[in-house]
Order: sequence, then structure tokens, then C-alpha cells
Amino acid sequence: MPLFRYEAVDPAGKRISGQMEAVSRAALIERLRTLGHLPIRAAETAAAKAPTRSTWTALQRPIAAKDVTAITRQLAVLLEAGLTLDQAFSLLIRRQRHASVRTWLAGLQEGVRAGKSLTRALEPHAGLVGSAYLGLVHAGETSGALPEILKRLADYLETLQERRQKLASALVYPVILLVVCVAAIIVMMTAVVPRFAPFLAGAGVQLPWLLSVLMWITDAIGRAPWVPPACLAVFLVAYWTLSRSASFALLRDQLLLSMPFIGTQLAGIQTARLAHTLGLMLGHGVQLPDALEVGARSIGNRAFRTALERIRQQVRQGCELGASLAEAGCFPELAVELVGVGERSGRLGAMLVKLADILDRQAEQTLVRQTAMLVPLLTILCGGIVAAVVGSLFSALLDVYSVPFGGTVR
Repeated sequence: MPLFRYEAVDPAGKRISGQMEAVSRAALIERLRTLGHLPIRAAETAAAKAPTRSTWTALQRPIAAKDVTAITRQLAVLLEAGLTLDQAFSLLIRRQRHASVRTWLAGLQEGVRAGKSLTRALEPHAGLVGSAYLGLVHAGETSGALPEILKRLADYLETLQERRQKLASALVYPVILLVVCVAAIIVMMTAVVPRFAPFLAGAGVQLPWLLSVLMWITDAIGRAPWVPPACLAVFLVAYWTLSRSASFALLRDQLLLSMPFIGTQLAGIQTARLAHTLGLMLGHGVQLPDALEVGARSIGNRAFRTALERIRQQVRQGCELGASLAEAGCFPELAVELVGVGERSGRLGAMLVKLADILDRQAEQTLVRQTAMLVPLLTILCGGIVAAVVGSLFSALLDVYSVPFGGTVR
């Protein structure tokens, strides 16, 4: 953000000067007037022109999801208290510590001052807030219930963050255990097995197949240590290139949904996200086809998104949402049943919100169970791999010295 040097007269009639960041000179003057000052002169400083905008942006802390959630919550409170969007943004900008957040809010304030709606001002930042966020803000502005929408949106964003934090915390120990196991195997392959390889090769004994494979891999890596990183790099580049293809992304997401256990969990999580979005939008007057369009854009799985596009077309043609979900075949049975009940009772929006809460609780309970099972399974797996390698090595050493179990050295 550019840095301006200004001179002004404060409310006490005293002449003051200083420096302040602002999007433009007009924004600086407006901010000074908001503070009760009478601007006299404002000009961009030479120091502000030293770093380019891209360099300065790169030095700023990126805006995190928690920043968006906090701003949404604070904006809802300020609007509910009777402030205008311009006044709310001015207050929020003064309270922010991070330059990146101040820059973002200042840009939104400039858009609002230019006569844009909040939705239009947020559109250039769709990659940050998401299409569902834009759709809900638009619904709030259209229905005149923007503070309430923002409050419920902040609740939903906080729920998502709590779930991510729980997932990250639950995976800390399994990840550490897996890293230790991989490190132990690498040490055995690079330090232990190579020490015994010449001795065992010269002894002329029949090696166990696992030890033979490990010795072959160790020898191959020793001859060409650049091959594994090169193969990994080629795989990552190829996967990244293919992922940019819509057909490959669709095939990958369909494969994930068809997997016995992962597919069920993924379907539940995606359906919960869709139900949250649809429930909030329908509760504030958005038509179902329009809500489905916004909901489809908020879904990451391409197969789900394709199914939702077909469902939206069917709903536009007069089909019931529950019947269309059942025909798609990728939604949980509970979702199909509850949506049908909501349509028959005329309370589809409220039923979708309840459905999202149920699916969220199920996902959280499943996460706890999976984490509880994952730790012992990883322990057994890692211990088994290490024991198999050590056992193969000792078996080969016993064959060299011809010591049968329970016998004596000859």
C-alpha cells in the first residue's frame, strides 16, 4: 500500500503532520476527515515508491482463513450496531495489525465508496473468500439481512476451522510415528545393510528374499543416487500437469468416490458443505436453482460438481431435489431422505441446516474413531517392517556361521 505524507489541522485547531498508508490520495483525505482532521496537503512519499507493488505484496503476511472469519464476525457486529459499510470498514482498518489485511479491507472500502455493493467489491477476491461466501453475501444484501447472514456465515467458517484444527491435531502423532518408521528403514538401508552386504555376498549363502531385495535397492541407489529424486520430480510434474486437465480431475475424483471407505467419508463431507450453503441461502429467499449453482461452485470434488449441475437442470425442469439426489447416486441415503421430508413439509431450508449438522457430527465422530485405530495400526506396521528386516539380516548371519537354533558353533 502506498505511503503518504500529510499535513492537516486537528479538531483542536493544531497543525499536525505525519505519514499514513492508504490505497490512494483520495482515500487518505477521506480517512483524515473521518478522524476529525482538516486535510491541508497530502502527497505520496518517495520512499513508498522504492519497492514495487509486487515486491511489497510478497513481503506481506498472506491473508489466512482465520482473518476472513474474524473480519466477517466483526463486520456483522458493526453492521448490527447500525454502522454503514464505509464506517465499519474504517473502524476495522484501524484495528488491523497486519498490512495485508489492511490493504484488503481498504480495497473493499474503496469499492463500496465507489457505489459498488459488498458482493461486487468482493468479486476480485473470490479466490480468497470462495464462491459460496459471495453467494451468501449477495443473498444478505438482496434480502436486507446482511448482518444476520454474516453472523451465520462466521459461525460456519469457525466450524470449518475447528474441524481442520482437530484433524491436524489428531494426525500429529500418526505422522510423527510414520516419519520415524521411514527414517528407521532409510537408516537400515543406507547404514546397516551396506555394512553386511560385502560379507554376506562373499560367504556364498542363500539370502532371504527380503534381504536380497533391500541389498539390490541399496546397491542401485548407491550407483545412481539421483534416480529416486528424479523419479519423484517426474511423478509430481506429471501429476500436476494431468491435474490441470478437467477429464483427468473428473476421473480422479470419481475414483475417490468409488473407494469403499474413503468415498463414503468424502461424500458425507461434501454433502455437509453443500447442505450448509443451500440451507443458509434458501433461508434468506434465494431460489433453489440459484442456490444449487452457488453450492456447486463451492464443492471441490469434480464428480460431485458435475452431478450437481445435472441436478440443477432437473430442478429447473420441475423435478424434486430429493428425487434428483437419489438418481445421482453419490449422496448419502440420509441426505436423500431428509431432503425429501423437507420438501414435503415445506421446510427444506431448515431441514438442510439440520442435515449439515448431523453429517458434521458424524464426520467428527468418524475422525475420532479412525485416529484411535490409526495409531496402533501404524505401530504394528512399522514394528513389523523393522522386525522383518532385522530378522532377515540375522537369519543370513546365522546361515553364514551354520548355527541352527539350539545348536553350537562349529
